[in-house]
Amino acid sequence: MVADLDGTKFINDMFGRSTGDKIIKEFSSILRTFEKNGIVVARTGGDEFSLILPNSTSINTYETMIEIQNAVKLYQHQENGVNTNLSISMGFETKYDDDKPMQEIIRKAEDYMHRRKLIARSQTNRDSLSSIKATMIANSQETQEHMERMGSIALKVGEKLGLRQLVMDDLYLLAMLHDIGKIGIPSHILNKPGKLSDDEWAIMKTHPMIGYQIANSSNDLKSIAEGILAHHERFDGMGYPNGLKGRDIPLISRVVSIIDAYDAITQDRPYRKARTHEEAILELKKCTPGQFDPDIIDIFISIFE
Repeated sequence: MVADLDGTKFINDMFGRSTGDKIIKEFSSILRTFEKNGIVVARTGGDEFSLILPNSTSINTYETMIEIQNAVKLYQHQENGVNTNLSISMGFETKYDDDKPMQEIIRKAEDYMHRRKLIARSQTNRDSLSSIKATMIANSQETQEHMERMGSIALKVGEKLGLRQLVMDDLYLLAMLHDIGKIGIPSHILNKPGKLSDDEWAIMKTHPMIGYQIANSSNDLKSIAEGILAHHERFDGMGYPNGLKGRDIPLISRVVSIIDAYDAITQDRPYRKARTHEEAILELKKCTPGQFDPDIIDIFISIFE
């Protein structure tokens, strides 16, 4: 497991390095309370720590990670009458095969941690995800409000589905960034008010592949590349680009396709007015199970009850 204390540069700049050093020591003290059952805690960088959890399953490691995060949330550093909350990003990977290089395990744990950091920072609008979102807004029909609605609903559905945090993170990212490939579609096609010609539609349908290529080239977004590629697949196999069917479609793609359709129906468009929530639900039901996964539709509807 790897842990990175967030915001140390900000703390150093605002309160001085001596305060930053104190907070790192206090953070290490929290981690050391978990030195039990053979768990080893080590400082591996300025504000970075690593833990070795021998003979721990992925589920047990995940639960330990949540315990650490909760302990950190409850802690406040106090100095000169000012309270400073601690924030951390964490990730882990489990080694099952003795032949698998340890460096690969560490790299995967760090990739998980960086994805968590990406999501956490996005909520304060100060990170690379914000830059990606800004690019999408500038170069496609996406809006900040649409992405925020998508992300918010996705988290509610994910919670109802009982998704583990790792999958929940990917669902949240995919909900906001599934149409990232549209930044590669010519603006005269993307912004055309009327019906697209066959040739124009063929170009439009390349955006999942463009998005897949963009995500696959980014360490932050690689985990959702397949989800982006599949977000226009249909449950009956009549979607694109690969004609995937049923549960061959990634779960997060099946969820996002429903949320995206609901949002499209309930928001104003240049060619039509927004429809009500009730009308949107009826429309989604009509398209199930052809277009959408019926099990997920039921769960999606339940979040509004």
